[in-house]
Amino acid sequence: MLYDTINYLQKPAQWHEFFRRAVEILKPEGWMIFDIVTPFCCQTYFQNNQYEEKYKDGRFIRKTKFNIAKNIQHNYFYIYKETGEFYEHHRQYVPPVSWIMDILADHPFEILAVYDDMTTDKVTSDSLRVHFVLQKRK
Repeated sequence: MLYDTINYLQKPAQWHEFFRRAVEILKPEGWMIFDIVTPFCCQTYFQNNQYEEKYKDGRFIRKTKFNIAKNIQHNYFYIYKETGEFYEHHRQYVPPVSWIMDILADHPFEILAVYDDMTTDKVTSDSLRVHFVLQKRK
């Protein structure tokens, strides 16, 4: 489960429910891999920025804002196509790695690894993305 998917869970109860259901689905000793974007990444690259991209039949604008106090990343998408204009507002909860480790402690997973981005390096305070490798306990 990659590229910020889990960051769309907004409340601790949703994270707990997600891991509880993952345990139900996984076979004994089954693995689960997921990643998160970090608060450092959001503060560095997504604090009041705007990106625009044009393509064959339209364009889109992405405006970003990171609420540091609430750890919420806001992404506003304005899509302009020949068929009309569209708007989406995405909210991602971006907690620190330590918070996720605390949540995982309540569930029957062994944490096999926590990696800095797409490497086998240790996570640091300036990691942009973190990958978790878990194994369901017997």
